[in-house]
Amino acid sequence: QPQATAVAGSLGEPARKSGAGGAATLSCTPEVHGVALQHCREHPFLILGSSTMAAVLDAAKLVDFATDFSIQPRFACGELLARGLEAHAAAAATASATPQLVVAQVSFLPPKEKAPEKSTGSEPAAKKAKPGSKDGRKSMRFRHILIRTQDAPGAKQLSASAKSKAKPRAEAEGLLREALKELTKDLRVATKAPKTPNDLVVFQGKKFSELCRKLSDCPTAQKGGAMCGDLGWVNTEELSAMGGNFREKAESLTAGQWGDVCS
Repeated sequence: QPQATAVAGSLGEPARKSGAGGAATLSCTPEVHGVALQHCREHPFLILGSSTMAAVLDAAKLVDFATDFSIQPRFACGELLARGLEAHAAAAATASATPQLVVAQVSFLPPKEKAPEKSTGSEPAAKKAKPGSKDGRKSMRFRHILIRTQDAPGAKQLSASAKSKAKPRAEAEGLLREALKELTKDLRVATKAPKTPNDLVVFQGKKFSELCRKLSDCPTAQKGGAMCGDLGWVNTEELSAMGGNFREKAESLTAGQWGDVCS
């Protein structure tokens, strides 16, 4: 009678594919589960992790830690890796090699607003541009925290007047994650939650200014009051000119929402 036996190794090894007379000595039938994904409000993200990650953090913990970073896959993956290493260190009874942890997150974005259809009739006189538009083009206003990393262009030429030396990328991203946690911590325990994006900006303004002055290497961190870290109104063309993946990360944001790490 066949018995189940734990076997170490790969199913792809030639010795396991065939035995005496060409008969397979080892086979495997994968267990497959399917989930019909719904709207981003129902299923905001998907996590893909290695077996080494699943060994130290179960599915519930992975989801719980990642939920703190909405539409911020790089923040989320950094947090999951840090938590995974902590869990491995706590579970190891004796010194052992640190496992290679791999995790990726796919964030599902809400559908983009459709551009208004062009009118076929006579056009009315152009109105004065409202806040949120710049030269007739859509624009957004940003506050940010900039931390220079050692692999950034010009990092070695950072002037002596800079607040701090360029940091390793992992350390810089860790500081930004902790800053984001500080910004959202007070919001969770607030007795009266902000109702509008403007209310949210005001609610988090003081804490953001403190963190910005403490961490940011950008000159905007020296601005006073609500202008601390402020980049002003930026249109889509100017977002592209900022380089890196700034535009990609910024265009998916809504008013009052914090973005992911840009590089």
